[in-house]
Amino acid sequence: MSREDKARAGAQAAVGGDRILDVALTVPKGSTFAGAVGMGLGAGVGGGGSSTTAWEVGGLLAGRGMAERRQKMPPSVVLALSETTLYALARKRSSLFGSWKNLGLLVKIPRRHLNVTHRRRGTVLHLTFTDTTSGVALEVETAPVGNLGIDDFVKTLDSTSQG
Repeated sequence: MSREDKARAGAQAAVGGDRILDVALTVPKGSTFAGAVGMGLGAGVGGGGSSTTAWEVGGLLAGRGMAERRQKMPPSVVLALSETTLYALARKRSSLFGSWKNLGLLVKIPRRHLNVTHRRRGTVLHLTFTDTTSGVALEVETAPVGNLGIDDFVKTLDSTSQG
């Protein structure tokens, strides 16, 4: 079973009877930049020795963790799309080792009330999903690798946008 199939199965279990058509993996807004800053600081602390890579990875994880806590968001957000609804589901861990089981509902927006904006800044895609009835917005971002096909996900939303 592929990562995308596992993600779709986890999302399906989280939302119940509403059939999930597509999924994508994102992180809270600011996590990518915070991770890069943390990685740079980690490299500086490592001092160029043989353990610099370990310091960089530690800095990356610390930076992302600080960004997530600041926004009170989970480490990663699974976007799940059905015929009628966009779901944002909390994933307790990011990376390849994060589980697709026990995803928690963050936001549920009917597609007829969904406004989607997106823009690319460097290699990072920034996305905002707004419920036009309540004004509640979810801001996430994703890097070009490991996102479970965010470009196709966004194309699907753009082609059926009703907001």
